[in-house]
Amino acid sequence: MRRIYQHICFASLVMVMFSACGSNGGLSKMNVDDTILTGALPEKTEQNPTQISDASIIQNAVSAVDLSTSQVAPLNWANQATGSTGTITDIRESKGDGILCRDFKTSRESFEGVAMYTGSTCLNTEKQWFVRKFVAL
Repeated sequence: MRRIYQHICFASLVMVMFSACGSNGGLSKMNVDDTILTGALPEKTEQNPTQISDASIIQNAVSAVDLSTSQVAPLNWANQATGSTGTITDIRESKGDGILCRDFKTSRESFEGVAMYTGSTCLNTEKQWFVRKFVAL
C-alpha cells in the first residue's frame, strides 16, 4: 500500500510540474533567442539534373540554327535521356560586352509537368556555347 501511495505522489508531482510549464509562469514567458539561425530551404531556383540535361539539349539546338535566314521556324527538341520534349521559339541574337548570345523561349514537357522557360546561351572565348540562363516563367 505504501508503494502505491509513493507512485500516486510521484505522478501528482509530475503533473503539477507539467501544468506549471503551461501556465503563465512557464514557457510562455521565455524570450525568443534571435541569435540562433537555422537552415532554410532555398527558393526553387536551383535546377535539378533533368532540367540541366534538357537545357544542354536546347542549347545545342539554339546554337546550331542558322539565323541568317529571314524566318526561323519553331524548333522541336527531345531529350531521349530524360523523356522531355518541347518547342523553341523567339530566338534572338545579341552582342553585349563582346559576348555573342542567343536568347530564346521554349516549352518543356516532362514528367514534372508542362512549363514555359526563357533562356540564353552564349559563345565563350574558346568558341564554345554555354547555357547562361534557363529559368521557368
